[in-house]
Amino acid sequence: MAEPSGCAQRRPGGGAEHGARISGHLSARLPLPLPGRGGPASPRRQPERGDAQDREVPPPAAAMLDIFRSIPTQMDYKGQKLAEQIFQGIILVSAVIGFIYGYITEQFGWTVYIVMAGFALSCLLTLPPWPMYRRNPLKWLPVQESGTEDKKPADRKPKRHTKS
Repeated sequence: MAEPSGCAQRRPGGGAEHGARISGHLSARLPLPLPGRGGPASPRRQPERGDAQDREVPPPAAAMLDIFRSIPTQMDYKGQKLAEQIFQGIILVSAVIGFIYGYITEQFGWTVYIVMAGFALSCLLTLPPWPMYRRNPLKWLPVQESGTEDKKPADRKPKRHTKS
């Protein structure tokens, strides 16, 4: 079967499933190995000594995990309000500046760039829980003993409704 030159590329091993047709882009059909079939297409790997399941976390990785766990991730309510105000202010100011600059230069692209820069700056300033957002932590009630319970419903006096 003769094909025009440059239209098809053959791989060693033959077969229609190994051919790739080049027509503007490369699209290849390769046989996919079936799971559990074995053979040369899907060699079975024997578990080796020192697989990821058997290994323990090395000390440097454990130290990095401890460092990441020590980073505070909470923000108090007043800090959330401050972060929201800063975010909205930066977006508004960058939108106004971007619109004015884009209008003067008659380039809408500059407007988009300035607004995107304002968005990136506001994300950098408001998404991480910086210490300025953690100044007013919540004061939780102390833990109560399980022996102190409220009155049982049987101990309460039933309410009498008066008819008018």
